[in-house]
Amino acid sequence: MLAQAADLQQLFLEHVLVPFTTVEVDLPALAAAGSRLVPVAGIDSRGQLAHRAASALATGLGQALVEFPGGHLGPVERPTQVAHALRALLAAG
Repeated sequence: MLAQAADLQQLFLEHVLVPFTTVEVDLPALAAAGSRLVPVAGIDSRGQLAHRAASALATGLGQALVEFPGGHLGPVERPTQVAHALRALLAAG
């Protein structure tokens, strides 16, 4: 089991974490989307990598970060709450 976990860790590092943390975002291209692009993060993931990335994107776009219920896996952890938050966000836009 430990060998399998080590294999998964290597896969995660090579194919998820490194690309996620080294990508250079084309902010002007994203800004061209205007209000159709809304940076969102799970409130329970404050301080974690995914939340920090969404926050940095919001700052780079000059937008407020919208926080949804749950953490990084909010739609899985709290599907009904996230659905309500998404519905409200879309209705406001």
